[in-house]
Amino acid sequence: MPYAWDDPTSATLRTLSDDSSVVVPLGFSFPFYGTNYSDVYVGSNGLLSFGAGVTAYSNVGIPSPAAPNSFAAGWWDDLNPGVGGSVRTQTLGTAPERRFVASWVDVPIYGVGGTAITFQMVLEEATGAISTRYL
Repeated sequence: MPYAWDDPTSATLRTLSDDSSVVVPLGFSFPFYGTNYSDVYVGSNGLLSFGAGVTAYSNVGIPSPAAPNSFAAGWWDDLNPGVGGSVRTQTLGTAPERRFVASWVDVPIYGVGGTAITFQMVLEEATGAISTRYL
């Protein structure tokens, strides 16, 4: 698949602080390890989680008795959109070719002054694929 970038400028802004998440409807059913989900939790620390909010900022072995589990990580780090950058989501396309795009734009890495990250995570309706794009 060739590299692509979906412009997040008109996507919905999600208000996230340090170590937080928000549930967002996908607009379609998405399969993840045998379960279909109609929404996803978008985490401030670069994660998309299925079935439960996720706020973990340090990498741990998975699966784990404690959260997080059932997630995909685009850039799992201690990110802090509460002090800069933005997290935006949008569902693009038409059935059965829709895609959910979550964008972390210029989000600072906690404790690393002047360092921010921009990336997107994409969930594809037609294939069930998850991809990450770095800008």
